[in-house]
Amino acid sequence: MLDSTPRVARLADFILRQSGNTYYSYNDLYVNMDELPISTGTCMPFFKKMFVTVNGKILPCERISQQFAVGQVGEDRVELNEEYIAAKHNDYLSRFVSQCVNCASNRFCKKCVYQIDNTNKEEARCPSFLTEKELEKKNEDIFKFLQEHPHYYRRILDEVKIER
Repeated sequence: MLDSTPRVARLADFILRQSGNTYYSYNDLYVNMDELPISTGTCMPFFKKMFVTVNGKILPCERISQQFAVGQVGEDRVELNEEYIAAKHNDYLSRFVSQCVNCASNRFCKKCVYQIDNTNKEEARCPSFLTEKELEKKNEDIFKFLQEHPHYYRRILDEVKIER
């Protein structure tokens, strides 16, 4: 119940993504996020999971459209072209690089490029893009809420489990 309130959920997301004090593994302690050129919520195909539709289409994830199928399961074989998959994935990411590099929320972005309506278009625009001013405004609301309800910080750390 605690993390289902919109303002508390935003605070939990802020603590997770922007505090700089959240690590998923010991390896994360050694990664300097400032050195990474772009950061999106886009998973590398097959790195975490995969999804097969009832029609046999292979997708990198269950949350994306079938238009992004990367292979096919047939009666007697599985069709996958690793070079094609890598090229398409890199192509989709490359459409957002110039936006990501200039986005104030780059380091903690959770937007998957496969879930952006216009990913297939050359002039794709990310709806999560934020200027420094927009991010400041967004964070002001979080800080104001935290000042009004400081107990939520401890409760979030103790009680809220945030899934990636």
